[in-house]
Amino acid sequence: MSKLTRIASGSFTENDTVTFEQLEEMEIQERGDILQPFDRALTKFEQVIADEELEKRIRNGAVLVKDASFGEQRFLFYNEVGECLALYKPHPEKTEYVKPEKLFCQSAG
Repeated sequence: MSKLTRIASGSFTENDTVTFEQLEEMEIQERGDILQPFDRALTKFEQVIADEELEKRIRNGAVLVKDASFGEQRFLFYNEVGECLALYKPHPEKTEYVKPEKLFCQSAG
């Protein structure tokens, strides 16, 4: 068992990997071509698109009233230009609400 090697994790396979040494040797453009957006690792979650007003609330970590489009499990909010904003989950005590589990964006200021 000590010789096991992970060859895949989620949507990533061994072919998607590079070592830190390889990454350090690459030019900036090469790094940009090979590095993947973080939300590729989150493809198992449902996605909900937030309009501009809702986006401001999400950016500030708002607890939201549950909407039918949210489903019953954790889900991702994206803005209208495709930026992943946050991972939300059902509120543990208030069943009619959802709350942020992880924000991936800056506050609306």
